[in-house]
Amino acid sequence: MKKIFTITTALLILISSALLAGNDGETKETKKQANITGTVLDKTSGENLAGVEIRVENTEIVCYSDLEGDFTINNLKPGSYNIILSYISYNKSFVENINVNVGENKKLTVHLIEQEQ
Repeated sequence: MKKIFTITTALLILISSALLAGNDGETKETKKQANITGTVLDKTSGENLAGVEIRVENTEIVCYSDLEGDFTINNLKPGSYNIILSYISYNKSFVENINVNVGENKKLTVHLIEQEQ
């Protein structure tokens, strides 16, 4: 009887783990959200720019590009957004009217222009 209990418990744990792993952390709420991802590049050289501030206008949402110039803004409600990109010694850049729908991952490539000396 003890052996059957142990095997049953192990199977329940295994099945629960498999179900949770298949979920990838998504809930009903996050499936109703949208994402904006992108890459920030220097307009002249084409090099990836790390550390660029990406701000969603009229929100508290801010992120920064990684070492490859990539960024992700997660869990946005469906709608239209404007983003502002700022980086030292570069002109601010604006991307306006980015429309995202439920479950969508909008991909952008943004080129920043160096300020003239």
